[in-house]
Amino acid sequence: MLGQGAQPWRQLMPAWHQGRQLQPRLPHQGIYGISLMWTKVPNPQTHGSQPACRSFGMVMMPALAPPHQARPICQPWYRPLIAHPHRMTSPTPNSLTKWIRRTVVVLVLLPVLLWAAAVAYVWSHQEKLLFAPQVLAQDADLHQADTKEEWVDVPGARLHALHMRQPDVDHRRHTKGLVFYLHGNAGNVSTWFTNADFWRRSGYDLFMLDYRGYGKSSGHLENQAQLLDDVMQAWRQVAPEFVGLKHVIFGRSLGTGLATFLATQVKADMLVLVSPYQSIQAMATSRYPWVPGAVLRYPLHTDQWLPQVDTPVLIFHGEQDTLIPIEHAEHLLALKPTATLVRIPQAGHGDIQKMQLYTDTLMARLQGL
Repeated sequence: MLGQGAQPWRQLMPAWHQGRQLQPRLPHQGIYGISLMWTKVPNPQTHGSQPACRSFGMVMMPALAPPHQARPICQPWYRPLIAHPHRMTSPTPNSLTKWIRRTVVVLVLLPVLLWAAAVAYVWSHQEKLLFAPQVLAQDADLHQADTKEEWVDVPGARLHALHMRQPDVDHRRHTKGLVFYLHGNAGNVSTWFTNADFWRRSGYDLFMLDYRGYGKSSGHLENQAQLLDDVMQAWRQVAPEFVGLKHVIFGRSLGTGLATFLATQVKADMLVLVSPYQSIQAMATSRYPWVPGAVLRYPLHTDQWLPQVDTPVLIFHGEQDTLIPIEHAEHLLALKPTATLVRIPQAGHGDIQKMQLYTDTLMARLQGL
């Protein structure tokens, strides 16, 4: 419905706005929504004039009272819902420049933000990415006839270990010495305590340590310095029992870096590295090149420590190892030319201890000390 005194838009009546006559719009020039125009119109009930609002629904032009009846007292607020075609297809240079700038900023910042989020995740979760411990109940029975559980007290934690002892002969200790075993990143001492008969035949005692959070050990790992200090504390506790006997530091997988560092700090008769890595930082870089080295709290630079080792070094590595490729062992051999590298053709990463070449060579070297 049109208001009183308004003319239909088809008559294209001129619009009056603040005393100026505007050019009438043709229907094709734009679509207009609901138009409201406040005007003063005669009110027969009040014998005067008061503001009144004329609403015309969906129209193409605002309805106006004839000029002799009313005068606009507020600005019309109707706007085109669809602009002129040339305005849509031809943006101004300023608006185009702003759009380009905003797009460039988004394209630059988005990858940076995603990278920063990924690096932050690696920083805060690297213990979960690097270590895979299996927890044991404190009452789990690990006793064997010649093996007992031992404990190492360290700041903020208590570390669990298994100690397989050679039998006494005529009430006298009958052992060639100590093999101080540092295992890999998964499981616990119960899963790594394999080849027990091999170690019994070797004539050496075997001491195997669980890191913080592994097996029955309490506490949790926080950084490399803490981990290395724990290993040193365990060595200081057990090594004095074997004064005058042979000392072998043995590292497997993750433990090879720990064993190499320990060998730079103490006197040993042989260092054995099984499936070693150049460094954890080098492994991380090969798999995640976008991670800065400074983010790692456990770089474990075997490549920096090995040249400092004065004791004989024996390295075993499987040629089929896909977790830690044999190129890591070859790089370490180049840094320590006096070391011996034994390549196991059919061995991977987790089955090298089953290979006869491995057991025969290791036994011969232990007996030759």
